[in-house]
Amino acid sequence: KYIMSLAVSKAFEIAAAGHLTKICTSFYTLPQLVRFAVSGNLGTVVFFFLEKIIYARVISTEMLNRWPKIIQTNKQMFSFVVSYLIQIIPQHLMNALLVFGWNTIDTVETYFGTLAECYATYGFAMVG
Repeated sequence: KYIMSLAVSKAFEIAAAGHLTKICTSFYTLPQLVRFAVSGNLGTVVFFFLEKIIYARVISTEMLNRWPKIIQTNKQMFSFVVSYLIQIIPQHLMNALLVFGWNTIDTVETYFGTLAECYATYGFAMVG
């Protein structure tokens, strides 16, 4: 949690420095629905590559032999679920940056609060 807090703090520093503000200002003139579609599509690309990496590297034969039998026989599903759960973090950041604005996660507390809500929403979507 400490490392994540440092990463979030650094992201806030970068955003506060104005580097992202110039880019986002013109992007925010687009309708929110368009921005949400862009964010969602970027998230899909992140998920695609993340799942490929996890399946190819982490679910290697040597490592797979150490996992429980249910994971060994369902490695595609396991790779998908793990990738999906990890991908929620960059999707949450992209939604804040591209759709709703950094002010929606302007403190570490609000960041983790909205991230928990995002996990609840996407987690429900995964199983529901």
